[in-house]
Amino acid sequence: MKTLVKLPSGSKGYYPNGVNIDLEMTGDHHDKLLSGNSELYDRVIVSVLDSMMEEDAYKITMADMLYLFFMARAQSISPDYRTSWTCSADVVRGDVKVSCNTPNSYHLNINELKINYMQDTFEFPVYPFSIFGLDGNLIAETEVSIKLLSMDDEIQIIDSFLGKGISRKDLASKNAYDYARTRILHSLDFKDSKYNSLSLDERSISLKKNNLKTMNALLVGIKNLSDSIGIDLTPRDVQCKECKSQFKLALPIAPEFFLPNE
Repeated sequence: MKTLVKLPSGSKGYYPNGVNIDLEMTGDHHDKLLSGNSELYDRVIVSVLDSMMEEDAYKITMADMLYLFFMARAQSISPDYRTSWTCSADVVRGDVKVSCNTPNSYHLNINELKINYMQDTFEFPVYPFSIFGLDGNLIAETEVSIKLLSMDDEIQIIDSFLGKGISRKDLASKNAYDYARTRILHSLDFKDSKYNSLSLDERSISLKKNNLKTMNALLVGIKNLSDSIGIDLTPRDVQCKECKSQFKLALPIAPEFFLPNE
């Protein structure tokens, strides 16, 4: 049965009143999540959510999608998530330096995860911005803010890199700056709405010709905005039961999250 679920993006998102969704997955949903391509797993998730809700799942934000993803897992399987990890620390046994290699267990209660909601009183920061044509000539002086990206936006951005042979892994490493900059281009929300129809090439020219301070402010702004709402996915502190070495354990956004508890 579908119920109205409030989203972390709140009144600043695409569905300010929430979405009507049945968080009880079917066997078909489960099979899709278990067999999904890890490289494209975000679109596997949004495809499943789209079949579970009345609204368009491709119009929710990434933070909303991950929130519903975790809630569906808690509702359909269990709020208890148990997994194991192997210690990779170097230890000395006898006179030999070896890998600890000790298996450890980890337990998480999904219902105890912190959820950050966008406050209704939040105001998106506004920055002065110059608009330039493709010929490099100044067109106008205006102001710009940033908007929350929808999953449609996120998928389009990812596809633009995959089409160039750039992997998802590279987007988090050597291509991280280009990825962040492309997300800015899609996030620009002009005070004079007629400029929101600018093409990506036109936005790119303008962004390059504005001062570095403005571009850095936009980079920081969209990152802070993305990090400030949704489920707290900060890697968890874990300690090896054998050698006491400490590590950070990331919560899985992958098929393994829907495997039976170990």
